[in-house]
Amino acid sequence: MANFKVNYPHIASGVHITKQIMIGQYTFIRTIDDRYAKRHHCATGTLHISQTEWRENGVLHSLGNADFYQSYILEFTPKPSQNSLCVKYLNGAVFYKLESVQGTHHIHHQCGDDTYLGTWDYKNDTLTLVWRVKGPRKDYTMFTTYACI
Repeated sequence: MANFKVNYPHIASGVHITKQIMIGQYTFIRTIDDRYAKRHHCATGTLHISQTEWRENGVLHSLGNADFYQSYILEFTPKPSQNSLCVKYLNGAVFYKLESVQGTHHIHHQCGDDTYLGTWDYKNDTLTLVWRVKGPRKDYTMFTTYACI
């Protein structure tokens, strides 16, 4: 098994979330159905959410290929009395916003020719995040479940 650390600093530079909601340790399982590349992947790992960051570490398993270690960090800036969320790229552009982290929300993001449609569902200390991505060189669904431990 080859291990490669992959950081995703381009994903987000700021997330605003209330201090009381979602703080803790989670395990996750992720499946990726990549229809463009005709591959299926699975990732497992842990997520730690503190008052200031979302730190995810895991291993991406791909049939017939080496496993890859992956990690990324989202920075949190808590807003007292709010449980909204705003994920931004490092250049400050907004990736997506949620008025509340609780419940089910639909997300739309356009990045050039690529369309990202997401579903965020946070209930009972479990977050399910589904992304459907389509573009000229992308066609995949990524399904992740985070369970509080």
